[in-house]
Amino acid sequence: MKKEELKLRGILTLETIKHGKVIEKEIIKNTITNVGKADAIGRIGGLGSIVAYQWLAIGNSSTSVVSSDTKLTGEFTAPTSLDRAAGTGSQVTENVTNDTLQLVKTFINNSSSVATVKEAGIFNTSTQDTANALGRQTFGGKTLEEDVELRVTYKVTIA
Repeated sequence: MKKEELKLRGILTLETIKHGKVIEKEIIKNTITNVGKADAIGRIGGLGSIVAYQWLAIGNSSTSVVSSDTKLTGEFTAPTSLDRAAGTGSQVTENVTNDTLQLVKTFINNSSSVATVKEAGIFNTSTQDTANALGRQTFGGKTLEEDVELRVTYKVTIA
């Protein structure tokens, strides 16, 4: 009898956009956290009161990712255009129909100060202090000058 393995996989796509044109695109495998795995199993089993993961956040820390992470290390709180925000969610197909959660949010730096983004995460609430991370990833800094956009696409696939 063939054994089937089930894995939760995360993919983070970052697109830097200036004047409506994508000037840089990076696709990175994402770390799914321990609490994210536990919550996924809870949702599958209909156990507990698991809150949906619908929020995306970015930050400026390059602190290494570990599976026990529950927050970003340097989440932006200013300018407010870079604050944690609800992503536009959908189910998309990677391997079999509707096997992937996709959340998309475009962050726009509306400040004259340059922001360097080095981390991103997917969360279950809008509040930094009470949220849990499903996934977190760090990457080489993305420089956001005024009116430069960063489109963050998080995909979480059951494979």
